[in-house]
Amino acid sequence: MYWSYEYPDQAGLTFDSNLIQDKDLKPGQKRLLDVDNPLVVPVGATIRVLVTGTDVIHSWFIPSFGVQEYAVIGRLNETWMQVEREGTITANATRSAASITVSCRSR
Repeated sequence: MYWSYEYPDQAGLTFDSNLIQDKDLKPGQKRLLDVDNPLVVPVGATIRVLVTGTDVIHSWFIPSFGVQEYAVIGRLNETWMQVEREGTITANATRSAASITVSCRSR
């Protein structure tokens, strides 16, 4: 299970964020929560999030930010968020999860 991310304002940077498989978990990593490539977002900027699906309906959900959007096949849904402080939080989804690292600079 994975999410694909694109940063169109960062020279078209794209990557996939895959859940770490149980057999590959290292000490301290959380089952069904840790990913190989976390999403990194800047602090203090309004972040526009566009979500779409390719197979089934998914829910991209970050409870601590109060953000939830559905990824639906053939539809482009939009939401936004603004992060106020640095840290690592967990984003939940109907079928997968992801870690998000919040930093002062985008990568």
